[in-house]
Amino acid sequence: MTVPEPAAALAPGECMALLRSVRTGRLLHSDHALPAVRPVTFAAPDGEVVVPTGGDRWYERFHGTVLAFQAEQFDPATRTGWSVVALGHARLVHGTDGLIGFDDAAVAPWQGRPEDRYLVIDAEHVSGLRLALPDVPARQPRQYVPAATAGDRLVRAQPPAPEPPDVSVGSAVPTTPAPQAVAAAAAPAGEQAVTR
Repeated sequence: MTVPEPAAALAPGECMALLRSVRTGRLLHSDHALPAVRPVTFAAPDGEVVVPTGGDRWYERFHGTVLAFQAEQFDPATRTGWSVVALGHARLVHGTDGLIGFDDAAVAPWQGRPEDRYLVIDAEHVSGLRLALPDVPARQPRQYVPAATAGDRLVRAQPPAPEPPDVSVGSAVPTTPAPQAVAAAAAPAGEQAVTR
């Protein structure tokens, strides 16, 4: 297994360039004093993260607040990727007038309309990491050993048989006295034991 290189920090300019290479990310916000995440589509033309709201009034709560935005990409073939986080003040705007990167229709990420509303996050602080995962060693398949069967019935393992007594020359062979001998030995002197 190869040891991955430590995570490498990315420069702010490289972070913004990487954000421009993807179209989905995560809006990080607070919901009833709890951390929350919302997947969104976005564009990052130049120093801003622009999220189309689709007319959803849910985004109005973020006007004038500070938000975090995160996006990443991972390549399974090379087991490498990157993650970028942008932090800044958010505002709601109507249309794309005044948005950097939307003034040229040839390079704009989408065709905007005057009635469209967007959540814009000024990327005041941008940070990122380039990551690599270690190689995973090949796993050996488990050996499956089926249980011994006889017909459709499972053959249960029998306990081992007791070892026979040692009957070699000179060894004492344990014997069990006959019932008559036991009764005669227990009878008082002068009486004959009755045996059946």
